[in-house]
Amino acid sequence: MSRPNDDSLTCVTYFASSYTGRGPGYSCASILATFPRCGVRTLFLLPRARRPVPVGVEGREALRWPVRRLPWSVAERFATSAMEREFLLVAHKLKTGLKIAYFWPDVPVQIVRLARAEGFVTVREMINCFRGFGKRVLDAEYERIGLDPQHGISSASVADEQEELNEYDYVLASNPLVETSLAEAGVATERVISTSFGWSPERYPEIAPAAAANPRAGIEALYIGRICVRKGAHLLLDAWEASGLPGTLTLAGEIEPVLAPRVHGAVASGRVRHLPYVTDTNRLYRSADFFVFPTFEEGGPQVTYEAAGCGLPIITTPAGAARLVVDGQSGYIVSPGSVEALVAAMGRLAADPEARRRLGAAAATGARRFDYRIVGRERADAMRRVCASDGI
Repeated sequence: MSRPNDDSLTCVTYFASSYTGRGPGYSCASILATFPRCGVRTLFLLPRARRPVPVGVEGREALRWPVRRLPWSVAERFATSAMEREFLLVAHKLKTGLKIAYFWPDVPVQIVRLARAEGFVTVREMINCFRGFGKRVLDAEYERIGLDPQHGISSASVADEQEELNEYDYVLASNPLVETSLAEAGVATERVISTSFGWSPERYPEIAPAAAANPRAGIEALYIGRICVRKGAHLLLDAWEASGLPGTLTLAGEIEPVLAPRVHGAVASGRVRHLPYVTDTNRLYRSADFFVFPTFEEGGPQVTYEAAGCGLPIITTPAGAARLVVDGQSGYIVSPGSVEALVAAMGRLAADPEARRRLGAAAATGARRFDYRIVGRERADAMRRVCASDGI
């Protein structure tokens, strides 16, 4: 593609889901929030918005009234055609300057091809590993524990993502495991850009410690996220029981139905607490001794950044380390699927308050690099580089 004579940059972001200000939508908006301050005109195309988009970002809802007010289970069926129409309208108006199409997951491949035909540099954000990689890993774990796969990754969706990935100029990989999975998908190394996700420190102010008159008995271990096989929650339950540590393991999140009997049984033991929905995660992080997240497959899990930023040492796998956790320095990185490694890591932290303090302080220091204001600026810089005539 020849370089336009206008060096202004417009980033058109394609986000295929209803924007609620949570989950991937929160990550996307947090990254985009910095773009206007970096001199990048930022258009945020989405089916509908249930929360305001960041200041300076031009939000464009593709679904028209009254469809956008319908339940998402109904409105979703109209979203693809509406998004394609909106993308075409935007693309036809951008005649000068550098322009980049920034795609988040679940994009029809014809939209990516259309973007390239309209002269956009195309970039794909990977919020998880390549689906083919994830399906293989998770199929094996469900088979190992004797359950039918419930992860929802179909062979058809793997084929769709494979076809889609072949069309992008560049793909953003938020951790080394994602990079490995992209290699499995056949994405050339020169098309992969190493990145990260992040967190928002202003949402996690320090809290005064509990009164000394109310000392805590035992260890407080914490897990936040969907309580599912993909994130290794079943292994954590086994490890907590095997460890025999005095104290409480708190699981905060929705339970995958196949794990419900195990979670309820663990709660009945009195050593595990389940919180189905938590609005004040800051208080949870600040009251724990360490964070455990034995996930099999991730992009850059926000909970890792948040827990580290709140000063917790992290026990996780390579998938959950988020380019932040350094084994033995800010936490412990264990092999995915290893109950024994989880037991050992939790035992080490439970037995050594000084190690918890030291590793937690290092985690908090490391988390500063992943403030979304920094992560967003780095994304904006990457967008400029890939639009340059000499590439990245």
